[in-house]
Amino acid sequence: MCLWQGKKVRPFGRAGVDVAIRINNTLSFMVEGNANIISDKYNSKKAGNADWYFNALAGVRINLGKSYTKRQKPQVIETQPQQVVEPAPQTVTPVEQPKAETVEVKKVEEIRRDVFFVINSKVVAKAEQDKIKEVVDFLNSYPEAKVTVTGYADAGTGNNTINDRLAAQRANAVVKVLTEQYGIAKDRITSDSKGARVQPFAENDKNRVSIVIAK
Repeated sequence: MCLWQGKKVRPFGRAGVDVAIRINNTLSFMVEGNANIISDKYNSKKAGNADWYFNALAGVRINLGKSYTKRQKPQVIETQPQQVVEPAPQTVTPVEQPKAETVEVKKVEEIRRDVFFVINSKVVAKAEQDKIKEVVDFLNSYPEAKVTVTGYADAGTGNNTINDRLAAQRANAVVKVLTEQYGIAKDRITSDSKGARVQPFAENDKNRVSIVIAK
């Protein structure tokens, strides 16, 4: 005969230990033990204390299927260093620069002729005419050339007044032959005189002269 009727709520407690000993990948040995505690009123008996139940189980576990995953060693993939191919340098075709026009400069040489006079004379002697002609030929060959005529007098005779006039007349005599006889333009001729103050020659008589330089 039950002491308790109707629906009742009774507390229940359970504690246990489960130990599994792995022998190998397939076989394991297991031991399980548990204790159960329930209220004294659970079985409708009144004994004044809770009821305890103890269970102990032992068994063997056999893994029939694959129960674990084998770890594979990570594969080390050796990579070969890639060869970097540098692009071939581009060939730049040089742009041909226009050649500078070469202007040929005709070198003008220098010619000097000494036209001598006799004492106290301003007349160009016939023997000296050929010297003036050589200067004219040079001027015709070099149209850009110019000529300088410088008259002198010797210091051994006369005085400065006479010698200054005579030196200028000797220069003018040569200029007259250049312009009137040979047609040399006056703008290509420079005339000067030094009198007897400058003596180009050591020999006195040679200083009765007009020195003609064309260049």
